[in-house]
Amino acid sequence: MAMTVSSVHYVNVGFFAVNSITGTIIKKDLSSTTINQMKNTSHQHLIIVNSNVPNSAGNPTVEAYLRLEAASKYVLNYMDQNTIITYNQTDLNSP
Repeated sequence: MAMTVSSVHYVNVGFFAVNSITGTIIKKDLSSTTINQMKNTSHQHLIIVNSNVPNSAGNPTVEAYLRLEAASKYVLNYMDQNTIITYNQTDLNSP
């Protein structure tokens, strides 16, 4: 059975301060960010949105992103703390 890679997704991973209650990313550099907001934060590795990769929308966690990619028939090729590369294989023998 001949297989070919038909599509590759490359996304970056960032380490973000996240509001523990709402789950939104907190931008520490904004003057409107309060001390109370910073006290209610956790830090998470999140996918940085890439307009060419639909599953990166909304800054999902790494785990959620990998599940979305798997559901879209993408296979993990490479992952480190900064980068994830997945690909979609096509069976050349399929009708």
